[in-house]
Amino acid sequence: METGDLILIASFTVPMIVALIIFLMVKRGLNKGAKFVNELNERKMRAIPMNARIITARQGIAGGSIRSIVHFKLVILDSKYPYEAKATWFIESFDFSKAQPGEVISVKVDSQNKNIIGSI
Repeated sequence: METGDLILIASFTVPMIVALIIFLMVKRGLNKGAKFVNELNERKMRAIPMNARIITARQGIAGGSIRSIVHFKLVILDSKYPYEAKATWFIESFDFSKAQPGEVISVKVDSQNKNIIGSI
């Protein structure tokens, strides 16, 4: 085989191998993302609905003109042992006035980690 033939073969095979490696890496990343989304959805389904009393609600950086980040300190009113937890959620800006200390709200508590609190 001559040098020209080797260069011609390499000029086709090397880009194909690189493209195949990139394709497999992207596919692997998408599979990981899908697995994460499925796991997150399962955890949401297993979450336990509870009530919580707002201790503090601080408005953080605005996420636009409609939604704001709000940092909550809550008392989870578990039937056995009430406990304090922190949560940060996006809420509608005009609903912030409803999130006052002392108000009781409905939340979902992760069944595996009671410090992960989600809004309903």
